[in-house]
Parts: sequence; C-alpha cells; structure tokens
Amino acid sequence: MTIDYPRELPAWLRVLTPTRFAVVRDQSINRRRGRPMQVIDKSDPYWSLDLTTGNCTADRVAEMEAWVASLRGGLNDMLYRDPRHVTPRTYGGTFDGLTRHGGGAFDGTADVDSIAPATVTVSDLPSTFALKAGDRIGLEEGGAYSLHRILEDATAVAGVVTLSVDPFIRTGLFSTSATANFLRPAVRMIVTQFDPPDGRALQTLHLAASERGL
Repeated sequence: MTIDYPRELPAWLRVLTPTRFAVVRDQSINRRRGRPMQVIDKSDPYWSLDLTTGNCTADRVAEMEAWVASLRGGLNDMLYRDPRHVTPRTYGGTFDGLTRHGGGAFDGTADVDSIAPATVTVSDLPSTFALKAGDRIGLEEGGAYSLHRILEDATAVAGVVTLSVDPFIRTGLFSTSATANFLRPAVRMIVTQFDPPDGRALQTLHLAASERGL
C-alpha cells in the first residue's frame, strides 16, 4: 500500500496529558545601559511537540516503530492535531447542527477573504460563529499547513469574522486561495526524537517533533 505524506498519527494512539505543544521563539535580547532594550527574532517562531503515549502493547509498539521509520528521519513529515483543540471551545468538539450563513451544513472549513501577517478575515461561517482567545485556526493551501492561536474573542457577523492570530502568517505561502479550518486544525512537523522501547510488556513511548520550516 502506498504511504501518503504528511502522515497522520496512528488512529489508535492515545496521548497522555500533559503534552507539551507550544510556540518556540528564538530571540536575541540586548540590554544596553541607558538605552532601550532591543529584542530581535533570530528565526521564525515555530510549533514544538513533546508527547508521551498511554501504555502500548508489544504489537502497538511495533506499529509505532514502523510508523516512525516510515518518516525516514526528517525526510518525510507528520501532521499533528492537538486533541485539546478539536473545535473552538464554544462548540464542545462538534459542529453538528450548525449551518453556514449562506446555507448548507458547516463542516469546520471557511473561505479566506483577506490575509496579513497578524490577522486573517474568514467568511462562509455560521452567522454568529463564536471564537474565544486561545482557540485555534488552521490554514491549508497547496499541501502547506499553518496553525495559529486566536488572540482575542471574536464573533462573526453574517458569517464573516476578522481574527488576530499568533504565530504570524507566512503571507508568501498562504493567500486568499487558502482554506481556513476550525475542526482538528493541523500543523506539519518532522519527528526529532523517538525513544526506543525497552522490552516491557506494556510501556509508554516518547516522541518529540518540530514544525517543518517552509
């Protein structure tokens, strides 16, 4: 069977909490006497993941080892979808029963009307779609994925809403042709560490990953 990349995590995988999934900022801070402090980004911010699984049987361990091996180090990518942010918090993990302002069932996707490094305007949402600070929005275009945290509460008017987001949007990569996604939004990552199993009958596994630089 052909393997499609980027790969989703195995469907059976149960991730223990707490899992560290956060934006990393590599900054240089220069404190100079009598002058304003200078802060410079040394690289683009990126998502970093550190997770531990629940107890895995020997068969599951073998499956996970094969899954990691299929990525061939950093040559192939995985997709990570934060289980703590399946949907915006108002909707409790499902969009069942929601309809778009213009009609039709809402499946979590929306159109991008305008885009800037720190803001994005999306449309074709439910009429008063409600978002809270800390919710997530994903962008997808041409095989590229981008994940962002919403910084302020916002409610759509007639199915349109403008959102302030972090980390910034790479506007050279994403345009108004992108699709916005509020259902299990994903980030594209490479595995940077996988701790080999130790032979116990039941064991947890540890995996670390970093957002693929684009």
